[in-house]
Amino acid sequence: MKKRLVSMLMILFGAAIVMAAIFASQLGLEQVVGWGRGRILVLAIGLFISALFFLDFKWLHSRFVELLFFARPIRTYVMTGICVLFVIAVYIWFVSIGQWTSWPRTTIYYDQLATAFQNGQLNLQIKVDPQLLALSDPYDPNQRSSVRRVDYIWDMSLYKGKVYLYWGPVPAFVLIPLQIISSTKVGDDVLSFIFSAGLILFQSLLMLKIWKHFFSSVPEWTVALGILVAGLTIPILYVLSYASVYEAAITGAQFFFMGGLYFAVLAIDDQKLSLWKLTLAGILWSCAVNSRAFLLLPVIFMAVMVSLWIVRNLFRARDIGKTLQRLLALGIPLALGAIAFGWYNWARFDSPLETGLRYQITNNDLNQLYSQVFQPSYILPNLQAYLFRTFGLSRGFPFMTILEQASQMRSMFGWPIPPLYIAYGGIGMIAGAPFVLFALIAVTTFIRDIFKKNSGQTDDQDQYQFRWLFVSLFGSFLLPFGGLLLLLNSAMKYMLDFMPCLILLAMIGLWQGYQLLEKKKRFRRLYATLVVGAGVYSFVTSALLALSINAHRFLDKNPTLFNSLVNWFAKFIK
Repeated sequence: MKKRLVSMLMILFGAAIVMAAIFASQLGLEQVVGWGRGRILVLAIGLFISALFFLDFKWLHSRFVELLFFARPIRTYVMTGICVLFVIAVYIWFVSIGQWTSWPRTTIYYDQLATAFQNGQLNLQIKVDPQLLALSDPYDPNQRSSVRRVDYIWDMSLYKGKVYLYWGPVPAFVLIPLQIISSTKVGDDVLSFIFSAGLILFQSLLMLKIWKHFFSSVPEWTVALGILVAGLTIPILYVLSYASVYEAAITGAQFFFMGGLYFAVLAIDDQKLSLWKLTLAGILWSCAVNSRAFLLLPVIFMAVMVSLWIVRNLFRARDIGKTLQRLLALGIPLALGAIAFGWYNWARFDSPLETGLRYQITNNDLNQLYSQVFQPSYILPNLQAYLFRTFGLSRGFPFMTILEQASQMRSMFGWPIPPLYIAYGGIGMIAGAPFVLFALIAVTTFIRDIFKKNSGQTDDQDQYQFRWLFVSLFGSFLLPFGGLLLLLNSAMKYMLDFMPCLILLAMIGLWQGYQLLEKKKRFRRLYATLVVGAGVYSFVTSALLALSINAHRFLDKNPTLFNSLVNWFAKFIK
């Protein structure tokens, strides 16, 4: 077990060296753009370390045979790797605005926070305008109109004359090692890319794990399609096309949450309930909450789900000692994370539960209106935004126009929009990502199986494990989605709080649908066509949305490319 852990850590270490070599310019490790001998040597060292620990000699011979004949196991792994690399390449294209090696910077909020931490401070090293501090209520936009400018602390938290970030601190700790070895400031766009690449890796591993365990009879091309959908469907390309501090916090939280979910699934799949996997799951989930506090409820939910599994499988065997060991392995990192979360908030805002949201310098005086941040009156407009909002079409590239939320809301429901409510540009899941509708198959199948169980049919271990997995994914989707419905604004980037788990549910539904049609070849072909069509539509729409909403940024940072795309498509449209 220790050998496996060391091998995994060394593989990740080698991968980190490879990433550092590839993105040396973006990370500030090399000032000259290009591949010199030193950079190539670093890349070779990273690849050698990863390969050395990946190729375990005990199974090298069998893997060589599989590779020689391109057998299904190795073919699946190769296909998965190619899809993940393709998705990451698309991420690089969007985050660099099509420039590949030169990444236009967005914000550097987390870089500033990492610098503050290194200097022993929790507040940013920003001097606040005395005029702003002299106001009786600096959070009131009307009072701030007399101040010359406040954009340098926009959406930051102001408390007792000091400036803080209300986003979680963990992404800043990720930057500290980079700051130690490089003097170049690292933008929040780089952080968002790193977290997004890690997210699609964990999603792919989890998807492959579920397929191998429960749906290996379904063709493997569905896994490849699922990875592409998970990596390219809304809102991820939109998020990366202008990745600032908001996106860095959200992608970071999802990376840690999905990583924790992956290791939790590995742990429950192991009859011994591996201590190190449970510990790693707890650490990653603590990092998720300390990146974005909004994930507190999903993390608590998953901690309960894993604890129930531990108690059921070990306590029933009357092995109380091992039960307590496993519960502590999971619980201690979560408890330490909760203590760190409370201390960090108390040290800044004199309250362990205050993240600084109410002290924002933003469009509304949230300090006075804090009780209205979460309200049931926002459910209807948020449902419209996240589910039903559509888009318009234009004849020219990128062919998509974003419709105004208020007009859609009134035309569909005839219901007044609450005064404080704000809907930022975007489209809903039904219009933008119909692939997620396959999740309905998983939900209906689960309900059907519950009734079968009530009629006297019993579960075996695999069925129980599958139901545990379904409930875990469904709860991890439903809790953040329900929370967003109560929030005073809707935004495409917030969809990333629930989309990764929803897409995994959709994949489960897709596989179940394929199994139901296993003996009906004609309908199965139609179903496969529908699956591919929904997947292609979902990530094409996602790409066009990102290009449409951020067209001004593409025109500003890479006008040659954007105008070339416009002119090229114009040749085919009269």
